Amino acid sequence: MSVQQRRFAAATRTAAPKRGSRGRLKLTLTWVIVLTALSLFTTTVVATAAGGKPDYAGAAKKLAPNQPMIVIQTGKKEVCSVNAAQLAKLQAEYDTGWMTVTMNGVRTDLVTVSGANTHDVSTMLGPVDCKLVQEKHVFYLPFDANIS
Repeated sequence: MSVQQRRFAAATRTAAPKRGSRGRLKLTLTWVIVLTALSLFTTTVVATAAGGKPDYAGAAKKLAPNQPMIVIQTGKKEVCSVNAAQLAKLQAEYDTGWMTVTMNGVRTDLVTVSGANTHDVSTMLGPVDCKLVQEKHVFYLPFDANIS
């Protein structure tokens, strides 16, 4: 049996099925789903990586309410409780400012101390009660971390 047109014979004997509109639709939907999932994952990873807001009020609630409170922000952030004489010493030695936080519905002033760390403050004033400030953030892990 001779073949009149070689190209026609080769085209009719190919193993690949002919693609129609249904195949294109399926491919398009697959890519839409993949890109949507990838963008959602990227958004959550970036949102998680972004630093949250420090919870100064939460740390201040753990200290004595009738004492002046200072904020130390070198490396780790801490809120410490001091008395009026200790606060005066700190204000004479370091640059200070203030911030306002809301604790139990009441606006409370915290004194910020620039350039001091917890070791310097405790050496200068003696032992002070300090609480670590927690960062508020949302952690989202879009897959099971317990896969072994």
